[in-house]
Amino acid sequence: MSRRLLYGAALLPQLLFLGYLIGSEEWSLHHGTRVLLQVESRRAWNGPAYSRYDVDVAINEVDRSLARGDPFEPEAGDLIYVWLEPVGEVHRAAGFSRERPAAEVGPFLRGRVRSVSDGPMRVDYGLSHFRGPVHAPQIGGQCETRLAVRIGRNGAGHVEDLVVDGLPFAEWSRRQEEQQR
Repeated sequence: MSRRLLYGAALLPQLLFLGYLIGSEEWSLHHGTRVLLQVESRRAWNGPAYSRYDVDVAINEVDRSLARGDPFEPEAGDLIYVWLEPVGEVHRAAGFSRERPAAEVGPFLRGRVRSVSDGPMRVDYGLSHFRGPVHAPQIGGQCETRLAVRIGRNGAGHVEDLVVDGLPFAEWSRRQEEQQR
């Protein structure tokens, strides 16, 4: 076999896998269930190509009394499914289990338990960063901030937008810049 054929045979599965990863995230962003999550805190980082906002959403802390199905004591590292219920315009945790819930339950997020204490347990859904345009305006402490998330059929959440004072981030940012002129 020639080297080109060997390289092609080694590269093809990697490209197919990468295509699958990108395609599944794009599918979720266009067809997944959209929910708004309450942002508890945020920090901004300005980089050379974008501004990154580290966000802490309210459902990162889940009360252990919400366990459903088989009773179990969650431990750090456990994969869990947290289903959500609407409360006003945002969603909050309504229950969790180790087993993937049925679709009739409504939207649910797949997450990994990071820490367990006497109070609520800390869960990571991979939703802690939002990237905005370079040198975007700082979000003030009085601004109402929500994270718009699209949830795929498997419970994977994908950050769609940061909603500030009821406006998508790009529009809010544009208005802030116009006011500063």
